[in-house]
Amino acid sequence: MRVYVCHSKDLDYRETLYRPVRERFADSRHEIIFPYELCDIPKDSLGVIRSCDLMVAEVSFPSTGLGIEIGWAHMLDKPIVCIHAEGTKISGSLRIVTDRIHEYRDEKSLVDLFERLLFSVA
Repeated sequence: MRVYVCHSKDLDYRETLYRPVRERFADSRHEIIFPYELCDIPKDSLGVIRSCDLMVAEVSFPSTGLGIEIGWAHMLDKPIVCIHAEGTKISGSLRIVTDRIHEYRDEKSLVDLFERLLFSVA
């Protein structure tokens, strides 16, 4: 399965998202795509979204770019799962595009959540 993970740039994404997920799923059969893993230059995310099987959107911080990507995934009829840190206030508009919204407490619960997502959709 090809999974695109999007997020706001306000998130400390390299440390709190990329590192723990990459460490846990390094040998996974799933291809997990992080937009800023290799460089800080934006990618053609629309092209990536077109080719993915699932979008996981980390929505703890509001972001116009993130909203655009979620809109593209919705338009392309891609499954969208939103995740957010415990205690963060998320946009109610997310319920328009998905009812799959999950909260995580810490690094362990984040990785456990990814595991459940990957194996429930696979």
